[in-house]
Amino acid sequence: MATDCNESPRGVQPTQIVTAEFRLRSQSASIPPAGSQRAFQDCLTRMKSETNVVPSWRNGAVVPLTESAPNVFTMQFNAIPVDIANTMTVRDVNECRRNPDGDASVVTGVTINGTFIQRVVPGTRTLTFVLEADGTVLSPPDDGKLTQ
Repeated sequence: MATDCNESPRGVQPTQIVTAEFRLRSQSASIPPAGSQRAFQDCLTRMKSETNVVPSWRNGAVVPLTESAPNVFTMQFNAIPVDIANTMTVRDVNECRRNPDGDASVVTGVTINGTFIQRVVPGTRTLTFVLEADGTVLSPPDDGKLTQ
């Protein structure tokens, strides 16, 4: 088990952290028509030009994702706090293609350790989940409450 707590979210010092595999299965989309190219480029700029995730346990750092197969992006995280509500914003280049005026965030196709993350923080496009010490993912969290 990892013991480095430097990446704890919101200043909360977790009692345990674990390793987990993040995966995004992106839905491919075609490049927008010429009339939407400026908005598409603006969307890419807002999202930092590559598919990424902004996890709470990394204190707002943008983490680029590796494309492991066509439209499949993965990342191994080594220090996710357990037993608290973690959050993440996932941004996908394909979402900029579908909605150039948006912020590129997606809330579907995301798994942690093979479990689909389905809970969205109300009023946002931010996903939330709880990770247990054995790597089991709870989404939605058991009690439905979010750690702020």
